[in-house]
Amino acid sequence: GGVLAWGNNSNGQLGDGTTTNNNTPVAIGLPPTITVTAIAAGAAHSLALVAIDVAFAWGGNDRGQLGDGTTTDRTTPVSVSLPPGITVTDVAAGRNHSLAVTSTGGVLAWGFNSDGQLGDGTTTDSSTPVAVNLPQGITVTAVAAGRNHSLAITSAGGVLAWGDNFFGQLGDGTTIDRSTPVSVNLPEGITATAVAASGLHSLATTSTGRLLAWGNNTQGQLGDGTTTNSSVPVAVSLPALVTVTAVVAGGFHSLAITSAGTALAWGNNSNGQLGDGTTTDSSTPVAINLPPGFTVTTVTAGFGHSMALTTPPTSTTTMRVTHTPKQIRRGDVE
Repeated sequence: GGVLAWGNNSNGQLGDGTTTNNNTPVAIGLPPTITVTAIAAGAAHSLALVAIDVAFAWGGNDRGQLGDGTTTDRTTPVSVSLPPGITVTDVAAGRNHSLAVTSTGGVLAWGFNSDGQLGDGTTTDSSTPVAVNLPQGITVTAVAAGRNHSLAITSAGGVLAWGDNFFGQLGDGTTIDRSTPVSVNLPEGITATAVAASGLHSLATTSTGRLLAWGNNTQGQLGDGTTTNSSVPVAVSLPALVTVTAVVAGGFHSLAITSAGTALAWGNNSNGQLGDGTTTDSSTPVAINLPPGFTVTTVTAGFGHSMALTTPPTSTTTMRVTHTPKQIRRGDVE
């Protein structure tokens, strides 16, 4: 139930009490009795959800993204200042803002609010959690945070979005920023099961195992065979008979896990982040070149790289994919 971290630590985002970069994993300074159930990473801050349904945060805090009532960077975890009596069940980190789902189906947000990404009807930053202005009677089950926009799945399978909408990443048919949630224009009869947010594009899995995408598409990250931006969801061009169980968004690329335990990728490939053995961009999904016999259980995407957790081959057991989408989230999409 502990957490390890590595890499850039200029703002204390590794949580080990220093600002020293580390190229090997170090233990985050959480109390030894704490069990972590989910983690999230922004541009320079980190979040953890613990088993008692409270949140900790550490790292950069210039916009209040740690939610502790200050704008002071923290090199070790501090408790997010949740309202009295409130517990949280999911967390997500954007570039410089943070989101949490409450046990009653509400959403809290804190940090940078330049484009309304906190969803409270203002563009004022907040160093403590504020309530997102959800439509009357709507409850939320999961959230995702992009660079300066936010997404949520409702208990009815709808998708809400708010914040920056310059490229149509809110999916409401406009390019108007929204400081309170608006409904994403899902196709008639379609319900969403998971969402992912990158800097400038958004993704959703559907109950039928298909994928939708909207927003910026300059590198083909919407996966519809074009490089045309879209302010409403378009269908990702999945191979015939393929269904997906999970999706994540990188800087300008996207990844998905199939029901067969394979992985697909599309969009920008300048650093080989599509994993197909080339550095050629693709506007439709391509198969990631997994080692023979391996199945994928979880994927995550950074700005220009990708990672997958796999199950190795076995000669006696047929492995099935299991995905826990709360485990790893990425909002670092500068």
